[in-house]
Amino acid sequence: MHETPRRNLRVLQTSPRPPPREHSRWVRSGSVIGGMHLSSFPYDVARFQPVSPGAAMMRPTAKLAALLAPLSLLFLLPEGADAQYFGRNKVQWERFDIQVMETPNFRIHFYPEFSGPIEDVSRMAERWYERLARTFEHEIPDRRPLIFYADHPDFQQTNVLRGTIGEGTGGVTEGLRDRVIMPLGSSYGSTDHVLGHELVHSFQFDLAQGRQAGGLGGLMRLPLWFVEGMAEYLSLGGESSLTGMWLRDAVLRDEFPTHREMTRDMQRYFPYRFGHAFFAFVGGAYGDRTIPALLRVAVTSGQEAAISQVLGVSADSLFAEWKEAATSHYGPLMEGRSAPAEAGTLLLSPETGAGRQNVAPSLSPDGRYVAFLSERDLFTIELFLADATTGEILRPLTRSIRDAHSDAIRFIDSSGGWSPDGERIAVSVFAEGRNRIQVYRASDGRMVERIDVPRRIGEIRSPVYSPDGERIAFSGQAEGVTNLFELELATGEVTQLTDDRNTVLQPTYSPDGRTLAYVTDRGPDTDFQRLVFGPNRLALLDRETRETRELEPFPGADHWNPAFTPDGEALLFLADPDGFRDIYRLELPEEEIVRITRVATAVSGITDGTPALTVAGQAGTVAFSVFDRGEFHIYALDAAEATGDVVHPDDVVAVAGRLLPGATDDPDAWVNRMLADHEVGLPPETRHAAADAEPLDRSLGLEFIGQAGIGVGADQYGTQVAGGVSALFSDIMGDRSLFTAIQAQGEIQDIGGQVFYLDQERRWNWGVGALHLPQRFFRTFQRAGPGETTDIVRDDQRIRLTEAAALWAYPFSTVRRVELQGAYNRYDFDARRDIFRFDPQGRLVSREREDLATPDAINLGRGSVAFVEDNSFFGFTAPVRGWRARYELGYTVGTVDFFQATLDHRRYFAGPIPEVTFAARGMHVGRYGSDVQDLETIFRPMFLGMEPIMRGYSAQSFRVEECTFTPEGQCAEFERLLGHRIGVLNVETRIALLGTDRLGLLSFPALPTDLVFFADAGVAWSAGDGADIRWDRDTVDRVPVASVGVSTRSNLFGALVMEIFYAHPFQRPERGAHFGLNLLPGW
Repeated sequence: MHETPRRNLRVLQTSPRPPPREHSRWVRSGSVIGGMHLSSFPYDVARFQPVSPGAAMMRPTAKLAALLAPLSLLFLLPEGADAQYFGRNKVQWERFDIQVMETPNFRIHFYPEFSGPIEDVSRMAERWYERLARTFEHEIPDRRPLIFYADHPDFQQTNVLRGTIGEGTGGVTEGLRDRVIMPLGSSYGSTDHVLGHELVHSFQFDLAQGRQAGGLGGLMRLPLWFVEGMAEYLSLGGESSLTGMWLRDAVLRDEFPTHREMTRDMQRYFPYRFGHAFFAFVGGAYGDRTIPALLRVAVTSGQEAAISQVLGVSADSLFAEWKEAATSHYGPLMEGRSAPAEAGTLLLSPETGAGRQNVAPSLSPDGRYVAFLSERDLFTIELFLADATTGEILRPLTRSIRDAHSDAIRFIDSSGGWSPDGERIAVSVFAEGRNRIQVYRASDGRMVERIDVPRRIGEIRSPVYSPDGERIAFSGQAEGVTNLFELELATGEVTQLTDDRNTVLQPTYSPDGRTLAYVTDRGPDTDFQRLVFGPNRLALLDRETRETRELEPFPGADHWNPAFTPDGEALLFLADPDGFRDIYRLELPEEEIVRITRVATAVSGITDGTPALTVAGQAGTVAFSVFDRGEFHIYALDAAEATGDVVHPDDVVAVAGRLLPGATDDPDAWVNRMLADHEVGLPPETRHAAADAEPLDRSLGLEFIGQAGIGVGADQYGTQVAGGVSALFSDIMGDRSLFTAIQAQGEIQDIGGQVFYLDQERRWNWGVGALHLPQRFFRTFQRAGPGETTDIVRDDQRIRLTEAAALWAYPFSTVRRVELQGAYNRYDFDARRDIFRFDPQGRLVSREREDLATPDAINLGRGSVAFVEDNSFFGFTAPVRGWRARYELGYTVGTVDFFQATLDHRRYFAGPIPEVTFAARGMHVGRYGSDVQDLETIFRPMFLGMEPIMRGYSAQSFRVEECTFTPEGQCAEFERLLGHRIGVLNVETRIALLGTDRLGLLSFPALPTDLVFFADAGVAWSAGDGADIRWDRDTVDRVPVASVGVSTRSNLFGALVMEIFYAHPFQRPERGAHFGLNLLPGW
């Protein structure tokens, strides 16, 4: 799976491979605590939460207790159907009426709300197919499924992709069923680029699975810069001011990457940008036709071998050539330009107490304050308020971790808008499957208003107040197209001011409120019939007449971020006519252009569309974000400083500056010719009509099949068969899934299987399943037979579990849900004895079989309801911010009747520095009811001493010499840890000791490690055997136990978290402090 270049917030990736993160999953019948099961049923398994031996074992009789101890579930449910104690939710806020339109090479999935744009997108797809088929000299044999959504909030609801989807993901190509999944972008041009990028991946997948290729594994082993850089170059070509910004920054710092550095340090060298530049250099220096050859060799032998075989140079030599080309290319172009740190007065950077990524500045009308978006809190993007003179950060205005009304603030392409009185700030947020406007009070950060717009408007960008404070204008994406809208605050009425396929971004009012300036691709270079999209221009809309005037100060260049001066006589804006994005001033009456900045990197945000410039409406102060040392810092100029030299477009426009180092502008070069030929493969406008689309076929197809295995063995004792296979089926949208598994482990009667169906199409998720799981155990011994014979006796004992279960879950939001579960379980038992009699010469004389006595079958029905919250954020080995909670009540009826209650609440507080977290957990699990006294005949008590609950009291750590034995011969110190009810309190101080430069006292990303100081306390009791709540270190009574200690938790390659602890258990004075091991993420 590969993401598109919109995912530019590399700084938020605190761990190269974080521990497995749960999302909305369901708990099957039973409770899971901190990754360990303390349930009524021993067969519950969560995908990332192993079952602890002894945590929940059945004991029908004392005789069979030892047989049941090894019982565990052999079949794991697929992701999405398995039990998750916690986890965020993917909410299906909408139900999409999916239609399928077939083109020669694709099956295009969409819904009628954006049937107009999808016809254009289908033509883009066919053109891209023809371009790439010629580039790779390869045809994809079958129609590939393309799944489109009208906007990003809709895309975030897709079930094709598991887990949550961040705002920075613009599209995904997955290899299991060769699907491309993406939303329509803010403009036709951006949609065309992302679609081309993802279809490059589709060709990469298909080539990797060829007969002479290395398979998907070979492709996935390639570094991200290779795979994504190729997709960027083939979809964009060799021109990009955004990519050039990253390279110039590396040249300025003399930190241009080597092959080893770019492969290993993705935090420092963003794979999309540096990979794009690398392939632009290769295409210019060695020819574009070498790129498909590089891919073919790389998927079988790796990128180093590909470079050597195809280009005839070593990877190190090639990267040295690339560095020399970049230095030679940008050196002269950067002469006379100011260093990023000299762009203006520094306001916000790590040196001033801000984050590393500070973007979308928005000045208050009087110029006293600046609101900006930053990852200063590391785990979320938030809106902060700072003094616009000193840069002192006054307060956060948004707190996503605490906000129950929204999921996240929109940050990629939006900024906050100030009310004219400077008291409120309006921002766009993700909430309830769409964007809404939320208004915050600047004085204290309190949210004072939530504004919903018509449901058809899925995305809201850059809300801005009118000068009179009565309206808010915004860029809105409705039915797949972005237009300009205006909201009347008094009535809530929304008016659409533009209505065409041209994009509208970053609106701003003139001081008199009569005109709206914005960014658009409208102009003579944009042709929707030929699907050609020109550069972004500026436009002025007269609100009364609705007449539009396009402005293009620099022909061929991209223009962004218009902002009026206080007198309304000029527009400040950003443009990249020479490949460097700078601030310019356009005098509106005579259209005279003044260059204000000449920065060596760029005045820019995270992407081209991220707001990077703001002007105080009354004071005229200018604030802007500059790229420097891989970070975005905010600088300011007062009104008098925001001036410069008059320039003429002919003296500024320079194509050479837009080219990446080594790239060619030769129109006959393959990639340039391919991208310039807009007619190749482009179907006529009437070829594919959305009206001819067919309803989606909801039938299930094979998604994945597990590795099958089978074995057969025979000897004088009989024939044995063992083997198993599992498979996952789903519909093309991932809404309905079917998991099946079968396993044999002995005779025909020992064949087991599982089937589970999950439906996630609607807000109510539900699933049903059945399981038959035989378990077989042998006990063999020898005894004397009649006369001189010898008997070999084999006891063959079976436990058969049959289960039928149903699950429901209703998410209230991405962090809260209710779960309902019901299950019927039957455990039946069978035992027989085989006697093999041998003569003194070892010859088999006879074989006898007899049945052994077994307990009655156990029948249990269980229902439960749970309320779950999870707003936590993971570090390397454990949650570090937010909270988690689970409140569950279940009732078991049948052979025994009882209630089981689970109360589990966890909080994670930020410490004085980002590397420190204070964590606390309170938990109770208890079985209640009239039959609790009889539970001992069926269920073992819960064990308080499991390491994820209490460190220093594990069963394996007990020694005989520390035990005080009861008359029944049991260890009293151990027995007080067993009970049908437990209560636990835990506190930890978690310190990120080793990690990345973003989260870690020491940078060592190969082995992220937390240092943890902990204190655990707990008590176990049962009905009729209550606890004596007192502090006593030297007693055999059932009293609370506690321990303190220190541990290290290490993330082992993203696959396993290992905790080594040294605990001092207070209630084990004879044992004292000792080491222990835990192989689970922290609670």
